[in-house]
Amino acid sequence: MNYQAIVLRTRPYRDADLIVDLLVAELGRVSAIARSGRSSKRRFTGAMETGARLQVTLTRRGRSQLYTLSGCDIVRVPMEARQNLARFYQLAYVIELIDTLTVEGQAEEANYQALWLYLARLEIETPSHAALVQWELLVLAQNGYHYQFWPCAVTGGAADGFSMEQGRALDSRVAEGRGILKVSSDTLQCVERMRLGTFQGCDDHRHEEIRSLINKIWVWTVERRLKSVAFIGPESFAEDVVSEAETGVTSVDLHSDISQARYALKDTTPRQ
Repeated sequence: MNYQAIVLRTRPYRDADLIVDLLVAELGRVSAIARSGRSSKRRFTGAMETGARLQVTLTRRGRSQLYTLSGCDIVRVPMEARQNLARFYQLAYVIELIDTLTVEGQAEEANYQALWLYLARLEIETPSHAALVQWELLVLAQNGYHYQFWPCAVTGGAADGFSMEQGRALDSRVAEGRGILKVSSDTLQCVERMRLGTFQGCDDHRHEEIRSLINKIWVWTVERRLKSVAFIGPESFAEDVVSEAETGVTSVDLHSDISQARYALKDTTPRQ
């Protein structure tokens, strides 16, 4: 069968082969063996690179969980990420994040489209921190985690904390129970605007507080810390977009972008 796929990672197998972990919209995360993938200079040249988008032919015998990569054509390789360290760090982060979220052998159309979209964006520009956070919150929502960062879920007023258990912002003076993270009101409002699709520029201090909150959310969600998060600092991003009339807010609609990506993918994915 023919599919579009994204390379998540590769690892050596035996003397000359490679095991390639792929993300396929229809199949989810799958492992495939690329025969002579380490020794052949023609069959898979340039294709076995993390973040590469491929057109692949996968076959499988019986009930084996391991596919065979019978052939592949390159759709796009992350050329810009090879030459730009900030983009490389972001690429490694989003690949690990999606890899952690996806389930082997289970269709992952929404996660595939989200990753495809962000990889395409990395070829065009170095996204801002706000752009990454908005994408992360969209991915969380697509996977059933609908967080709200403003206002307080109890009073409807100002909030100065966040409950992982409830997935909501809270005013610590009225919140009951433990596990409330102290987060400044300004940061909570900033993240909520990102969730709703509006960007606000933030300095390095704000970046650190937002990143700390998002990192804690991911640890809570996937039950472990992502290794590549160590590289996601202010130096990994372009400057955050400053709004029209210098208000600090610019509207961007990732939902629309992903909808367009869905149709683009359907138009270019062959079937047998």
